[in-house]
Amino acid sequence: MSGLCGWIGAAGGWPEPSLAAMAARLPTPEGKMASAVAGKAALAAPEGQFARDGMLLAGYAGRLRWRTGALADLAREKGNAHALLEAWRRHGPALMEHVAGHWSLAVLDGESGKGIVAVDRAGTHPVAYASTGTGTAFASGVQALRVLDGVDDDISMQAILTYLVYFVMPAPESIYSGIRKLMPLECLDFGPHGASVKPYRSMVYAERTTERLEDLCEALRAHMSAAVERAMDGLEEGRTGAFLSGGLDSSSVTAYMARRSGAPMKTFTIGFDEPGYDESGYARVVADAFKTDHTEYFVTPKDVAALIPRLPGAYDEPFGNSSAAPAYYCAKAAQEAGITTMLAGDGGDELFAGNERYISVLAYAWYDRLPRLLRKGLIEPVSRLPGFGHLPMGRRVKGLVRYANIPLPDRIYAYDFFTREPLEEVFDRDKLALVDRERAFDLVRASYRAPGTGSDIQRMMHMDVSITLADNDLRKVNRMTALAGVDVRYPMLDDDLIDFAATLPAEVLLLDGRLRGFFKKGMTGILPEAVVNKTKHGFGLPFSRWLKTDSGLKELVDSTLRDFQKRGIFRRSFIERVMQSRQEPGETILDRFTWDIMILELWLQHWQDAAAAQRPAPAMGAQRAGER
Repeated sequence: MSGLCGWIGAAGGWPEPSLAAMAARLPTPEGKMASAVAGKAALAAPEGQFARDGMLLAGYAGRLRWRTGALADLAREKGNAHALLEAWRRHGPALMEHVAGHWSLAVLDGESGKGIVAVDRAGTHPVAYASTGTGTAFASGVQALRVLDGVDDDISMQAILTYLVYFVMPAPESIYSGIRKLMPLECLDFGPHGASVKPYRSMVYAERTTERLEDLCEALRAHMSAAVERAMDGLEEGRTGAFLSGGLDSSSVTAYMARRSGAPMKTFTIGFDEPGYDESGYARVVADAFKTDHTEYFVTPKDVAALIPRLPGAYDEPFGNSSAAPAYYCAKAAQEAGITTMLAGDGGDELFAGNERYISVLAYAWYDRLPRLLRKGLIEPVSRLPGFGHLPMGRRVKGLVRYANIPLPDRIYAYDFFTREPLEEVFDRDKLALVDRERAFDLVRASYRAPGTGSDIQRMMHMDVSITLADNDLRKVNRMTALAGVDVRYPMLDDDLIDFAATLPAEVLLLDGRLRGFFKKGMTGILPEAVVNKTKHGFGLPFSRWLKTDSGLKELVDSTLRDFQKRGIFRRSFIERVMQSRQEPGETILDRFTWDIMILELWLQHWQDAAAAQRPAPAMGAQRAGER
């Protein structure tokens, strides 16, 4: 991973040392940065990915490639940053039509105050931004913006609720009141009247196809091969490896890497001594099929306890996905084996309809197609009759009616804790007035409605690219590989493969009513049959089970929850419910909050408490964290 930062606004509005201070706060491994302040603009980007011509600055983070031959030729001759300068001269903001790859980029004109800052279509390299009294600043992480005077870095109670709903902080919001984030396919367009956020491209989904299924499968295989080829471009084979969970995506990436590689490639997986979580056996099947040099690492409770204190510093916003732990230990095993870059399979579920909720939409769709008179005049009145829920199938029918009448995308979250739980039983009475449950869910509603066309399934896929993928899965893998000391690339998020996936209507993607039905058919004969037909799983962490049995984890969690209770955000009774949930057999809905609240408290300690001690600015709504 790499990052960039800078600003555009009034000339001399920021002291030059501010740029260095911002760069020092970027969430990246150590590396040399190039930078310049030119009139109204300033920019810092990785050395070799920065260019200046007079008052014009350009830079990028990540991997950038060109769709236009002339610009690609210039990039080969002088580098991508110089090609960005030329693209701006030729096309202005329309240069976005000519770039591809995984990147964040900036082109700034320090004389006119014009420019553009953008993120790629998957949000692989995020950008946050904030307005100050002298202009607009941007950076690859929110903590880099907090070094600037005038940036509002209060944490609102609404932001706390948003984090707890999603266990991440999804764009366009951030944990800080005055900092926003670009979403995939968005840019900051700087003009004479300041900065505006706008999409530079839209995701258009096809709703029908005339292609034969076999031709589509052949096209899929060709796109997969080309995507892996591009991802491995410039990499040293002996120092390149792959995450291998045994799932469809990582197995497919492994298959095409093995076809390309001359020597046995290296693959890495994690396992657990916990039934229902360990999938190392499937990874072994793939490794044997493609004769990879395979490494397994079994994660233990002791490993997780050792990593937890390091997680807050690795994420510049609260990040509650517990599968960050296995991702880290998988990447660490690769780094210790001499690997410098890993290929990951993230993105396939969001492109090829692999999430369980897509099937649930199909299940409810047949009910929606029933005549309204039948639904409203017979089924629903009968389902409300006293005692109906106690009849055979009665409870299922009542549930069907209830959830079928909830519009999408709200129906997706209808089972979630914060949809059903009264907030007055969670939040302290004084904090309750500062949160709005509906506003928290407006984020997914806006993303769901964004595509101009598309079926319900495709709208959900778009929503998942923006939130589940960009702000969750990619953040998890990016930061954990960086913490382990390796780079990561995502073949499944290749631009051409994304464009191809968007041409497939929902009935093709969910072929035969199966998740990933089309993708599975396309990979049949390439992957082992046991992997093609396996149930979806991934690198999940058995944290809830370990919390009930491992004394070290229990002690760490209890101590952290007691610290969080002192902040007065939640009712004491709710914290007690969370702590008592581990006494119940099996896994409960509150078990997830144990991890999320622990991470939030540790993050507040790492990023907020020290800063709050140094300045009087409030850090939590109308009062500082820790006050009551």
